[in-house]
Amino acid sequence: MLRLDGTQMTRFTLLALLSPAALFAGCATAQDSKDRLASETAALLGVNADQVAISNRRTSGTTIYYMAKTNSVEYGCSTEITSVANLVMSMGVTHPPKCQKKAVPEQN
Repeated sequence: MLRLDGTQMTRFTLLALLSPAALFAGCATAQDSKDRLASETAALLGVNADQVAISNRRTSGTTIYYMAKTNSVEYGCSTEITSVANLVMSMGVTHPPKCQKKAVPEQN
């Protein structure tokens, strides 16, 4: 690959220059993903996105598992992503989430 001054740029040099940018982009998309989870979960639960708190997010294969809390009600949720590459590159959530209300122990 030629640079503007006419010298060669190796693939290693190009990779070294682009790697930090990819890391910073990943940080932004992780927050975007959390916001998207909150938005899609809110639509499912019939509340505003700012009323949903997302926590305990983890990924297994192409499934994202997380807890969603609205007011005092907690839900265990999951959603599917289209592929592992999609998870790494865009943190994109493509399928609607499924949530189940967390059981509350009976008080005597």
